[in-house]
Amino acid sequence: MSDLAKIRAKLAALRAKTTANGCTEAEAIAAAEKAAELMASHDLSEADLERPVYDELMVELGGRRTRLDSIWPMVAKFANCKGWLRRDGSRWRYVYFGRDADVLVAEYVHEVIRRAADGAVVTFKASTTYQKRRKPKTRAQALKAFLEGFAMSIRAKLFAGLWKRADRETPGKALAVIENIEAQLDSELDRRGKNFATMRSIATAKGKFRNAARARGFGAGRSLVVEAAVSGSAAPVAGLLT
Repeated sequence: MSDLAKIRAKLAALRAKTTANGCTEAEAIAAAEKAAELMASHDLSEADLERPVYDELMVELGGRRTRLDSIWPMVAKFANCKGWLRRDGSRWRYVYFGRDADVLVAEYVHEVIRRAADGAVVTFKASTTYQKRRKPKTRAQALKAFLEGFAMSIRAKLFAGLWKRADRETPGKALAVIENIEAQLDSELDRRGKNFATMRSIATAKGKFRNAARARGFGAGRSLVVEAAVSGSAAPVAGLLT
C-alpha cells in the first residue's frame, strides 16, 4: 500500500467518527481536528485526496536484456499501466507504474509469464532443435529465436486480453476506456517530471534453424491462455494458466 493510500485510510477512519455514527460531539470534533492536522502535516489538499492512488513496482530482470523483455510493455498495457526499462549499474529492471490495483495485476501477470518462460526454456533445451546445435554460439541463437516466438505469441494474447478487459468494464467503449487511463498516467508522469529515452532494440536471431526454433517458441506461448480480468481489480488474474 502506498503512503497516500495509508493516509487516505487514516483520514477515512477519522472522518467516520461523527455523531451520526454514535460518537459524542467532543469525539467528533477531536477526530476532525486530527484529520486536519494529518492533512496539514503531509501538505495535502482535498484535490490531492481525490487523485487516484498511484504505485510503482520494479521487477528484477538480470544482468542482460533478452527477447523476453519485449513482452513486458504489453504486460503493462494489459494491466492499464505504464512501463519502462531501467538500468541500475550492471542490472536491468522493468518498472510498472499505474493505479495501485493495476500494478498488482501487472506484478501477477509478469510473474506467471516469467515462470512459464523458464519452464518452456528447459523443455526447448531438451529438444532436437536445440540439441542439434553443437556450438555455444548457434545454441545461443536458437534460444534467442525460441524466445522471439514465445514473446510474439504472448504479446498477441495480452493485446487481445486488454480489449476484452476494457470492453467488459464498459461495453462498446473499450478504446475510450484505454485512452482515458493512458492520458491520466501520462499526465501524472509529466507532473512527476519523468522523461524517457528510446532504447535500442535487441538484434533478431540468425541461422537457418531459427524458423524451427521460433515456431517452437510460438507454440509454447500458445499453451498459456490469457483471459480478461476486470480493470482495476486487485484480485489475481486467474486467466493466465499453464
